[in-house]
Amino acid sequence: MHTTWLLLAGLLATPGIGGAQSFAVPFEEQVRQQLRKLDGWGLRQLLQQEQQIDKVQQERARLTTNPRELAELATDEATEVRFFVAVNPHTPIKVLQTLATDPEGQVRSGVSLALRYDPQGPHTDPALVEELALGLTGDSLVLVRLKLAENRTLPPSAYEQMAIDADLLVRLRIAQNPQSSSVAMATLAQDSVQSILVAALGNRNMPVEWLERSVDHPLASARLALAQNINTPIWLLARLAADQAPEVRRAVARHPNTTLPILDRMRADQEIEVLLALVAHPRADRKLLTRLARDERDGEVRLAAQKRLVLLLRQEIRDDLLERWHTQ
Repeated sequence: MHTTWLLLAGLLATPGIGGAQSFAVPFEEQVRQQLRKLDGWGLRQLLQQEQQIDKVQQERARLTTNPRELAELATDEATEVRFFVAVNPHTPIKVLQTLATDPEGQVRSGVSLALRYDPQGPHTDPALVEELALGLTGDSLVLVRLKLAENRTLPPSAYEQMAIDADLLVRLRIAQNPQSSSVAMATLAQDSVQSILVAALGNRNMPVEWLERSVDHPLASARLALAQNINTPIWLLARLAADQAPEVRRAVARHPNTTLPILDRMRADQEIEVLLALVAHPRADRKLLTRLARDERDGEVRLAAQKRLVLLLRQEIRDDLLERWHTQ
């Protein structure tokens, strides 16, 4: 029924069909006039009008904040309209619960994207959100599970369930998700697929226990992921600083948490890229830069260290002058 009224509204709003003169005509008469005009329309005009109505419905579903209107639009016959209802942040959880069983995968994927788990939220039901999320982890369509795995606001149990998903792309998305739980990461640290394992070891939520177990992993890409993980402990970075793979040592030299003593020990490295990374590190001090500025092994390293040293000395002198000026 609401589609019929939208059609009439579209007709009345279409230039040349409704118009300013229609305001003087009672609404019932306007409806009768437009219904008579419909009889004269061909297929092309009808399809164009139908497309216009669909666009209006999609905009309503995307922009409205009215729960009752969203509940009504959730029953629309157009898949795109129901999708926009699903991703609308104002859609009530009860409506999302209905859309989670929609026959169209596009709509269910919208629910996967839109779920927000907030145990402290005053306007949400955490238990219902968790139940809905766990239900979607078993969806038959991979697309729905992929979109769920990309969601960063799910309960930990959903991430943990998808960490054992049969589809490797779903597991990879979980390994790459920065909000995945530590339990999910521990599961993926044992995954048989190399790309998933590497992504998981680079995840900031990987438990330290599994980071330590992997420090001597036979795959250089796995050790590189450790060296790039923002939460890898300093004592593991110290071990990786002596890794046989140059790319791993370079990653340690670039890691923001690498300490000055580790950087200083790495000064003896024979790889130019490692030495250049040492020069660029924010914690490289005057002593380390001076040594590298006099290093005879490579001119590029010497030049980079000299440039950085000039900037450092200039700043030290400036700070010293300002301090003396303020004490006068």
